[in-house]
Amino acid sequence: MASNRFLTDITVDGKAGIGTSSPSSTLEVKGNSTDGWIKLSTTSGNPIITSTNNLSFKVGNTNELLYLNNTNSYVGIGTTSPVQKLHLHGG
Repeated sequence: MASNRFLTDITVDGKAGIGTSSPSSTLEVKGNSTDGWIKLSTTSGNPIITSTNNLSFKVGNTNELLYLNNTNSYVGIGTTSPVQKLHLHGG
């Protein structure tokens, strides 16, 4: 994809695709391994949701509130390094 192009396709059944012309879900975003981040942010740029292989949820510029590790399916709350299926840190 060209670096300054925004490509999106909306199918007749209401599915939207970014980086794909045939989305299989309501919203599908595709990218390669170097640009495959998903990032939702506020208008001031503070990230809300970011993802590569793992998924983390945070508010503003705070530490991750919830972290889902794709490699081992561990979930961290208050930590990005869960060492068991459910790892709570702090509180």
